[in-house]
Amino acid sequence: MRADIGKHTSGSLVYPFVISEKGEHTVSMRAWDNLNNPTVETLRFVVDASGSFSFTNLLAFPNPAADGTKFTAEHNSPDTQMDVTITIFSSDGRAVRVIREQVNSTGYALPDIPWDGCDGNGGRLARGLYLWRIEAVTDDGAKSSSTGRIIIL
Repeated sequence: MRADIGKHTSGSLVYPFVISEKGEHTVSMRAWDNLNNPTVETLRFVVDASGSFSFTNLLAFPNPAADGTKFTAEHNSPDTQMDVTITIFSSDGRAVRVIREQVNSTGYALPDIPWDGCDGNGGRLARGLYLWRIEAVTDDGAKSSSTGRIIIL
């Protein structure tokens, strides 16, 4: 355990553990300060032995959105450069906007990818439910895609 230099509210702990069982797991950490005040943090994670690149926890925030939103997702390929394509679909299945970004994901989550709430021609989209699909290709050629929903107010 190590305290951050010059800070009394943060530090780090490195504890190796082996989990061989596939599935969802939870780790909880409990710590106390010098005045014996406790705090608890819980980390949920999934062990997937397949090793294939995949997305989880797709998020568009805010959702519902009035003036645009930001897309993000968690993935299992940290420290990876990837080409990300987000396609927004209307309720009848038409692609109304395509956003392409090249991102460097330094952890297990994509950086926020903003969307202004407009279609490909710059026009404001009508109120309603839209689907969005994220597709990504890593530098080593691994591919993944997933779909989420967003409501436009």
